[in-house]
Amino acid sequence: MLLRVPSPGQAGPLELAYVEGVAEIRYIDDKKALAAHVTAWARLSAAALNFAETRKFLAQVAREFKE
Repeated sequence: MLLRVPSPGQAGPLELAYVEGVAEIRYIDDKKALAAHVTAWARLSAAALNFAETRKFLAQVAREFKE
């Protein structure tokens, strides 16, 4: 999860990535590591199906599963 908490003043907003694994939870606020997560999220979002395509895909999977 990417989090951005607005903050006034020189400190600026708090930006971090919250990452859960099987046996750990990590809060990443290192600028370089955070940028890598933001880039990965942008690529995944761009590659994802839109709403109509998702419905069509899930309907197809459901039909195939019945067979």
